[in-house]
Amino acid sequence: MKRYPLLIQLIVYIFLLVLLLLGFVGSLYYQTSSGTIRQLTERTTRNSMEQSGQFIASYLQKLKQTTSTLSKEETIREFAQNQESSETSVQALMKTIIETDPIWCRQYWLPRMDVWSRQILKSACRLPLI
Repeated sequence: MKRYPLLIQLIVYIFLLVLLLLGFVGSLYYQTSSGTIRQLTERTTRNSMEQSGQFIASYLQKLKQTTSTLSKEETIREFAQNQESSETSVQALMKTIIETDPIWCRQYWLPRMDVWSRQILKSACRLPLI
């Protein structure tokens, strides 16, 4: 068996020690950073879900409030019972709906209306529409 010089053996051992230390530090860094990233992702997802839940609860509360207000309105009852409604009753109905929740109407309902419906609503309510 051939013996290598002491200097070569020392260099090989130091090289192996450095590789071992780099492997240990790299695995430690990987474990720490992946745990941190996982926690950050979980926290962000949890916050997003909480905000969505609050938005949905707020929307449902507003919807409940709007429907209970509209159900007490006499114009709505007449419109629901009378299948052949005149243009003035439709205008009164739209005016009641807008007065109940004008912000929701402008943000959600009006952008989805056709031009004819917007004109009726504009003449009935005398409101600046988008």
